[in-house]
Amino acid sequence: MKANNLNIGYSLTEKGFNVKIDSHKYKVSYPLAAWNSFPAKMKRRIVNNFVFLSTFTLPVLLNKRKIYYDFNSPLLASFFIKPVLYYMPACADEYNKDTLTILRKFINSSYDFKSYSLKSFDYVPKVRNKSIILFTFGKDSMLSYAIAEEIGINPTGVYMEESDFEYYDTFAKVSEKTYENIHKAALIKKFNKEFNKRIISVKNDLGKIKNSDHFGIKGVEMPWASQLTEFSLLALPLNHYFKARYLIFGNEASCSASYMNKEGIKTNPVFDQSSEWVVEISKMLKLITSKISTLSLIEPIHEIAIIKILHQRYPQYAKYQMSCTASSKSARYSMYCHSCSKCARIFIFLKANKIDPATVGYKKDMLAKEYKKLYSVFGMIKDTPFGYDAAGLGRDEMLLAFYLAYKNGEKGYLIDLFRKKFLKQVEKRKRSLMKEFFGIHESITIPKQLRKKVVKIYEEELLKK
Repeated sequence: MKANNLNIGYSLTEKGFNVKIDSHKYKVSYPLAAWNSFPAKMKRRIVNNFVFLSTFTLPVLLNKRKIYYDFNSPLLASFFIKPVLYYMPACADEYNKDTLTILRKFINSSYDFKSYSLKSFDYVPKVRNKSIILFTFGKDSMLSYAIAEEIGINPTGVYMEESDFEYYDTFAKVSEKTYENIHKAALIKKFNKEFNKRIISVKNDLGKIKNSDHFGIKGVEMPWASQLTEFSLLALPLNHYFKARYLIFGNEASCSASYMNKEGIKTNPVFDQSSEWVVEISKMLKLITSKISTLSLIEPIHEIAIIKILHQRYPQYAKYQMSCTASSKSARYSMYCHSCSKCARIFIFLKANKIDPATVGYKKDMLAKEYKKLYSVFGMIKDTPFGYDAAGLGRDEMLLAFYLAYKNGEKGYLIDLFRKKFLKQVEKRKRSLMKEFFGIHESITIPKQLRKKVVKIYEEELLKK
């Protein structure tokens, strides 16, 4: 192969499949029983589409011109383009480039396949009123799990384990490592034991290719554009094994929020998680299976309300909340790194709801002066891996959270700073802010037969003082 090309193929294994990108190999593995239960013809057809989806943006990241795929052209290839296109403006902002430069690289990329003969999925699984939940121990998946259990769609949690990796922190100017999987392995063991549940792990080593550090470069990380769509394909053997009708994502109302970037382009940093795209993923799964569909039970509410409901109604699960990717040395022995914008955001949301952050693992007071740079209300955040925070999209929700924490009697440098800079403006807007962030909004992903039960839970909890 020419130096400016990539060669990609895969092979099925006893417990999943291996992917080869040039000389590099990546393993994806399932629990043996689940993988063995999946029809043999479906294994190749799902893996075929998954591998293409996971890799077809690599030319943008690696400055390549062409990929040769050693398998059939995937049936869903054209479907995968939209989330990539809609992610480009956010990437352009994150990497200080213009969208056209990224688009040009993407369109100039070309793809060849071993064969162009197409085969339909021809697959109709048996399903029951059960669900698979993409489970991370974050507040969103924890609340989704608890609600699914309460409304009777028997959930099984599935953790898509993408390998911990080493990277260079441009903000701190040091080499770092992630410790997320170490903490979550301990949580899974403890959770399963306490509740006699079964949280299952699918090991996706191919997830490494989303990070430019894996290749020893600094590039535009376009492979992040389609993570949720990838997970929906990876989950299908579990849906099949457990006969689950639903695949549940933990995407709250803010996942559909957007802003106008400097180029005048509507920009959603997490378009792949938006309600609009969840509906499209559901269409994709219906085309593949005719029966399985996706939804988000928390689509109608915001983060601050999610925390309130989770800790108020389901304290037995809330204590397991881990809302950090544990991406620094400080997170080696703590579930929270205390050095990222997500840690800061969740900290103030907990305080706003009168919840002690120590109960979920925080070990530092993130209202101290040194954490000012992590809160979007006090200025733009640079070098954060969370595009939502970098864009300042959650600024109003965070202003309300600081206001409620202040009214709760919280003390600290950042509370004082909030009082001086923003208290009067928030008091004028309090009514509209409360309506927005503790309100129940429309949903387009929750089926009618489930929506009434879900909304009833939210109404009961959000009306409590």
